[in-house]
Amino acid sequence: MNQRESPPLAIHKLNQHLMNLHLRDIDSRMLEFVEVGGGVMDFKAIAAIAKAVGFTGYLSLEQDRFGGDMKVVCRRYVNMTREYLG
Repeated sequence: MNQRESPPLAIHKLNQHLMNLHLRDIDSRMLEFVEVGGGVMDFKAIAAIAKAVGFTGYLSLEQDRFGGDMKVVCRRYVNMTREYLG
């Protein structure tokens, strides 16, 4: 996102060459990384295109520190993972 490339489009372009997805969320100004689900990253679209291209590699999530409750963020991530990738 901060490279001004749509992540779902980048995944589509890489297709079978994609080996790893490293995810984090970012604010709308593309200046600060925020809690997962609190920014503009479209995780649902990323999961859909990863499935569509047959991605079977590793997916990792990076979460920077922030002033909120990390337990809430982690639950949100687990729920998103179940819903989008389940």
